[in-house]
Amino acid sequence: MKQSKCPICQSNDIDILISEAPDHVTGHLFQILSCQSCKFCFTDPIPDHMEIYYPDKYRAYGPFTAGIMKIFYRHRVRKWTRMIGRPGNVLEVGCGSGLMLEAFKRRGWSEVGIERTESIAEQVRSTLGLNVVAGGIENIKQEPHFDLIVLYNVLEHLPQPLNILKECVLRLAADGLLIVNVQNIDSWQARFGGALWQHLDPPRHFSHFAPQSLRRALERVGFNTYNITFVSFEHDPFGWVQTTLNKIMNRPNILTRYLMGIETFNLKVFLSFLFAAIMIIPAMVLSMLSWQFKKGALMQFIATRKIKLAEQTQ
Repeated sequence: MKQSKCPICQSNDIDILISEAPDHVTGHLFQILSCQSCKFCFTDPIPDHMEIYYPDKYRAYGPFTAGIMKIFYRHRVRKWTRMIGRPGNVLEVGCGSGLMLEAFKRRGWSEVGIERTESIAEQVRSTLGLNVVAGGIENIKQEPHFDLIVLYNVLEHLPQPLNILKECVLRLAADGLLIVNVQNIDSWQARFGGALWQHLDPPRHFSHFAPQSLRRALERVGFNTYNITFVSFEHDPFGWVQTTLNKIMNRPNILTRYLMGIETFNLKVFLSFLFAAIMIIPAMVLSMLSWQFKKGALMQFIATRKIKLAEQTQ
């Protein structure tokens, strides 16, 4: 489905930012469009059948990778919960394998997760014993009782991101915090990689935010931005390695595909790991420099409600 208006501000003043961005699963090409009014970027067209772009092993990391991600998630959760200061209620939209939600539960929080399919939700319920609901956020009672609502690398997957943000306003407690983590299309890494940037990932990533466009989107639905950070040890250095490999090799995201189990071990994978070993220190240096200049590949927004729910619904 072709898009002629900006999903955020409905402007028709749209330019082409990237004319041919490849999907690393199917090889299909997509455009990345940029709204000249609010600077929001989005993938075009939106496929009618998204299932072909999500292979069975998509994001199905092995035990080693999952163990590393669990360490990073626990660190983030520890920082977030300290901001609240007491155990409370948390809603994670798009909880995936449940590793982050499990970290909340370990810290005494009452957890609710949302996943798009019943099969994934049931797997998380049965393996981790977490409270996970299948479907959309509309399946969660519309009451402002969550102390934390987390959208960790989720908002970019939605073609209409304002809709989910509006629903979050209705479910966030008066003194609660919204955590949004997304890729930064205004980052140094994005500019270096262009169509081959690892975190671009069309068409799974529909929405591509820069700091100013995400701030505007949050304000539009009733949030105040409380804090913005650009530090991501789990994604930024790897993004530099994979993006550089993408520009060298003719098979995009080869390390990502291997870690997901989509790509089998072969000579190119072996050479890619050798390159990664050489590149890791430069990648860390580039990442830390980009964080200092607020040009990191990922960004985390912490927001609060700025208006009363009664005022918003009038």
